[in-house]
Amino acid sequence: MNRLTLVAGLALALAGCDRDDSATIAVVNGKRILASDFRERFEKYRAMAPEKDNIVVRKKILQNMVNESLILQDGSRQGFDSDERYRRRMDDIRDQALLDAYARSVSVDTMKVSEAALRDEFRRYNTRVSARFVYGKSRDEALALRRRLQNGETFNRIAREVFEDPKLAMTGGYLGYVKWGDTDPRLQDALYQLSPGTLSDPIKIKSGYAILRVENRFENPLVAETDYVKAKEKLEESIRAHRVVLDLESVGNQIADELSPRFNEDAVTMLLAHWSDAVLQRGEHPAPESVAGPLGDRSSMHLVRFKDRSWTVGDFLERVERTREKHRERVSTAADVKEVVEGLAIREVMLARAYGKELENTPTVLAQEEKLRTEYLLNRWTEAAEDSIRESDVRDDVVRGYYEMHESDFKSEATVNVAEILVATKEEALRLLTRSRAGEKFSALASKYTLRVWTRKSGGELGFAPASAFGDFGSKIFASRVGAVVGPEKVLDAYGLYKVLAKVPSHQKSFEEAREEIVQLLLPKRKVEAFHSALDLLRSRSNVSLNIVALGNVVVSANL
Repeated sequence: MNRLTLVAGLALALAGCDRDDSATIAVVNGKRILASDFRERFEKYRAMAPEKDNIVVRKKILQNMVNESLILQDGSRQGFDSDERYRRRMDDIRDQALLDAYARSVSVDTMKVSEAALRDEFRRYNTRVSARFVYGKSRDEALALRRRLQNGETFNRIAREVFEDPKLAMTGGYLGYVKWGDTDPRLQDALYQLSPGTLSDPIKIKSGYAILRVENRFENPLVAETDYVKAKEKLEESIRAHRVVLDLESVGNQIADELSPRFNEDAVTMLLAHWSDAVLQRGEHPAPESVAGPLGDRSSMHLVRFKDRSWTVGDFLERVERTREKHRERVSTAADVKEVVEGLAIREVMLARAYGKELENTPTVLAQEEKLRTEYLLNRWTEAAEDSIRESDVRDDVVRGYYEMHESDFKSEATVNVAEILVATKEEALRLLTRSRAGEKFSALASKYTLRVWTRKSGGELGFAPASAFGDFGSKIFASRVGAVVGPEKVLDAYGLYKVLAKVPSHQKSFEEAREEIVQLLLPKRKVEAFHSALDLLRSRSNVSLNIVALGNVVVSANL
């Protein structure tokens, strides 16, 4: 039975606007929510979503706090804060909080932000820069690319050599217009310091060393002094965050030099060959006994020797479990493996230095740990509630009803399959068009000349796609008969010829064809319903008391 009590005593009403942080504004199964707790939450809310202060807004925020308290209590009852998954996550949280504290200790804790720096940051935030880049895996490779550019070679030509990303390869490494804060801090500094047309020196990025050239710069002239005043606090935060990244990278480079890693190349090669089964497929939280995994006895193989320690392959596998999956998935070369190893070793040194500075019990670290711990437990409870709903729980009659109400929305798009020959100039495209019309096989010409390397084996065939995939000339392709060749058409900085191979017209999807799509549309709603049902059930079994008068009497900064 739900026991919800509203306490509104006269004595509390007489408290007026006295600031009483210890006043109880709610009790959730015996756990108190204090005025100080509410004030902190309310002021964070107002900073993100400015609203007039009124009792309706206050009640909404308090109800969220009550719900969170109920969820945390129930999560604890289910063991979410005591199992192995929790302990592993808390280890990660503590390490991250310590690393953040260490970063601040070597950077922003002693940093003073001048008025000039704030105004320069404001100017950058109101400036857009267009640029292009190429990169080499090493500094020497990047310098060689820079010399080629200085000697007259184009970004377009070099980009096709160095980029696997087809968009960057075909656009000469064009980044488009970027805003301050949109890209890697190391690239940012060069973007905003270089004069248009000037080549940068090699800039260290995650994938190697970049050579930049700024194409254009546009500064918004319609900004006022009041805009600057309003933005000052955020500008200072931005400067500090930017400085932390650069300072921490500098410290990391110093540590890497001190570690002086010497790798066993055979072990690195073996690890790379087994990266998928030894690292990527081990699961998010493998059991300790699975460390050797598919490598067997090779886990004891010597991998790297640092100045003061050494690691086996097994030592590395234990450590790499705690890295993010997206970072592990980026590994494709021996150099990438070494970079991960060095990164983990640098992380250990930084953590040791953080403990050496006794940062683990500082208020900032403890507050960050508690914040991240709470977020983890709330997310885990929500995940458990929502995961109770599977695709099979979306009733077939509901799916069918949705289809019948929105049947016209479920039509397959007309598609066409084409073969493409993509070349650098219009003149070259016209020469190939002439050869095709003279009887040479389009597929043979595509296999030999197209710049889109991945289509050469299939004679330039791109596969079925809708008109929208072909941009402005999609309508031309769809209006052409099967066997016709369209082009030359300009595609970014290149020119394409397109032979129509086959067409599939649009058609109304049957219920069976549309069923999976509808289930995926309805599933998120069912998961949200499951969350609210679980929360309602939790509230019905709980004892919650709200003190609305005390809530109204909480003094917040906006009222001071």
